[in-house]
Amino acid sequence: MLEVLSFGWYEHELDWAPSDPYRFGEWATLFVGENNAGNYYELQVCTASMISQLVSKQHLFVLDEWVSLEQTISKLNQFIRETLTHNLKPDPYRLLGEHWFWEYEGM
Repeated sequence: MLEVLSFGWYEHELDWAPSDPYRFGEWATLFVGENNAGNYYELQVCTASMISQLVSKQHLFVLDEWVSLEQTISKLNQFIRETLTHNLKPDPYRLLGEHWFWEYEGM
């Protein structure tokens, strides 16, 4: 099963946490795959209260609040499992690319 193998913030160190856990929006890069093989995705991790203020409202992963990086990765993995479990499309990477900016988007 695919899972998040690596996570990084665009503009922050990995240990960054928002000053307001209920109001933030930041771009991140994920490497999703299995057995050290996979694809990269870019997405905006944000809270629902920030959506109206975001310039781009595409490629979102919305949280109720920020708790920790570990919990965010756990929620991302849960989303991946649920998305792939309930869909019969043959290419799981392309399917995730319908939600987040995929490195092969537009190909």
